[in-house]
Amino acid sequence: MNRYYDLLKNNFLDFNRILLEKYHQLQLNELDVVILMKLNSYLIQGEKSVSFDQLISTMTATEEECSNRVIDLINKGIITMELSKETGKEIYGLDELYRKLSFIIDGEDEKIDKEEQKRWIKTTINDLERELKKILTPLEIQMVNKWYIDYHYQYEEVCEALLETLKVKNRGMNFMDRYLYKQHNKTESTVEVKENIQDMFSKVYSGRQ
Repeated sequence: MNRYYDLLKNNFLDFNRILLEKYHQLQLNELDVVILMKLNSYLIQGEKSVSFDQLISTMTATEEECSNRVIDLINKGIITMELSKETGKEIYGLDELYRKLSFIIDGEDEKIDKEEQKRWIKTTINDLERELKKILTPLEIQMVNKWYIDYHYQYEEVCEALLETLKVKNRGMNFMDRYLYKQHNKTESTVEVKENIQDMFSKVYSGRQ
């Protein structure tokens, strides 16, 4: 499961708002949305065993319309339903819906990340050509692409490397590339050491209790 699944299931994200925004991507209609919102509200309160009468109460649609929509949602796998061995009542679940919504959100995030990468690549190429007073070669443009796409450098890191490069004459892209690699890995190592130290202290402290 991706990072949004647990957030949706445990009510850390606004389920109703997200469902209202995304339901058309799941080929649901407005009555489906109301039914799913009501069912999710019961699940949040810990009520997995919900009667059909509870589910359709206060709804203006007819019992037949609601019944048809619930059956269709079960057939689509949006709603899961099984009978409790203890009580014989229906037990509902929305795990598949949480999963589908989480993948939609995650896909949108990935699209935004890629658009942001393209923007930083274009900005960096403009910065380099202006400051280095030259047109970048295809290999140098490829290097810039790798900084963001393959190595996931931040724009601030690249700007810092450019400033260091400009301090010394006859230093160019290769110097920047080495500087970025060194500084980026140094930062990652520092974070890893801090995490290891925190973990060590946590173990020591828990051992004293």
